[in-house]
Amino acid sequence: MGGYIKNKKVMDKLSLIISKIRRNHWYRTYMRPIYLFVYGNRKLKNRNRIFLQYSQELLTNFHQAMNEVGIPYWLEFGTLLGAVREHSFISHDFDLDVGLFKEDYSDIIREVLKKYGFKRIRCITALDFIDAYEETYLYKGVTIDLFLFSREKNCDGVYCYDFVPVYSDIKRTKKGDNAIRRIHFPRIDLIEYSFIGINTFVPENYEEHLCMHYGKDYMIPNPHWKDSDAQHTDIFYGREIRIELFDKSMFVKLIIHQLQAQPFYKRDIIL
Repeated sequence: MGGYIKNKKVMDKLSLIISKIRRNHWYRTYMRPIYLFVYGNRKLKNRNRIFLQYSQELLTNFHQAMNEVGIPYWLEFGTLLGAVREHSFISHDFDLDVGLFKEDYSDIIREVLKKYGFKRIRCITALDFIDAYEETYLYKGVTIDLFLFSREKNCDGVYCYDFVPVYSDIKRTKKGDNAIRRIHFPRIDLIEYSFIGINTFVPENYEEHLCMHYGKDYMIPNPHWKDSDAQHTDIFYGREIRIELFDKSMFVKLIIHQLQAQPFYKRDIIL
């Protein structure tokens, strides 16, 4: 599995530089807000416009691709929240999230998605967590993130991982300035769910599912909600992750994303 970024020394050096910039008080206080105001917010609005234009087409083709190979999937995170609460995509969103069981994942998914016009642009793994995996595909300028879910060993629930940047007063460790977040959910059994004219799939207990992640008031839009407000999560700090990029243009986008990303603070961190 080869990407455009393979040199670990280069990635470690880049990670260190980005980490120092993000921790810099002058950057956090002045430069980041100016950047977001002048450029970042405009870019997000453009991404949102493209998302609203092609998101239904993307989901339709993704649904057909998964049906063709007989692999179950379901709407997840913000996409599921929009389907249940808004009966549409969340108006300010700019990507899609879907879940799959790790046991169902195979190379055939990459092959069928390529057939339907999807371009694999990124995957993230962690050396310390063999079941931590996130994969991103691009379709007409809109991204879709695939989260792989594993079954809990000691209960009837499931969990997946995502990867988050960290701001902290803790000195940077040798393993980097990254955090891995394990997100817990109740058991998932799938049902069909009509969404924007597509008979897609959601967890049968989607109300409990959303409540466990977003809180009991998930049906009330909260403009101040952040990723760090998510419930039933474990955050592991200072873990070494591997980012593989399969599109040269993603290199610059990765740096920009890391610099403008919403931070997780020290209070959220498990050492």
